[in-house]
Amino acid sequence: MTSTTSSAKASPGGKASAGKTPITKKQVLILCSVAAGIAVIVGLYFLWQKTRPRMPRLDAPTPVLAKYIMTEDFQKQPFDMQAQFMKVLDTRNKRDKTDPNKGKELDKAYAAGGMSETEYRAALQMAWFGKHLARVDRYSAQGGSQKQAYLNELILESIKEKELEKTNPKPPKENDISGNPSAAEEKAQIDKWPAEVREKWYQFQNDYKARKKKIEEARAKTRPAAVR
Repeated sequence: MTSTTSSAKASPGGKASAGKTPITKKQVLILCSVAAGIAVIVGLYFLWQKTRPRMPRLDAPTPVLAKYIMTEDFQKQPFDMQAQFMKVLDTRNKRDKTDPNKGKELDKAYAAGGMSETEYRAALQMAWFGKHLARVDRYSAQGGSQKQAYLNELILESIKEKELEKTNPKPPKENDISGNPSAAEEKAQIDKWPAEVREKWYQFQNDYKARKKKIEEARAKTRPAAVR
């Protein structure tokens, strides 16, 4: 009884058995294109990381802080972080009463060419907001008679400075650039803040104006009548 094989060897001229399919030239080009695209994306990311503005430390040089507060990155920061920069700029630009060579860092940096006029004006404005935010915080943290005593301190200090200015005018500044915002600029800035902060800000302003009016009325009654 003869037996037959269940399978026959493939002839040399027949089809090759199933195995790895060779990569075609078209597939190689596609892979190269994908790799090149990934390389471009990675390169652009690192370039963006290198060139995008980074939030500086609060103890960074004054011109660095002044430039940063003009960036979009600063505008995207939470209010608490923005307020810290404002208060630092205010502190940096205060006059040091014990050492005339210290303080007024914004003025000095601008005079030395460390920032542009636009940066200087913006920094002065942020410093202005920082000064008043510090006052609002201190006022809101007190209660009762302490609030009134604090308002008295601020108002009488302001009156004293104005009276001193009349008798001893300061020499004209080298520039007339001011950081005091207009009413519209002030409102536009405050409208960006959290509701609780806005409420405290306007409450302080209203109480300050009301107390100032009373102090001025009281001082007017005790002021000697003008000699005719």
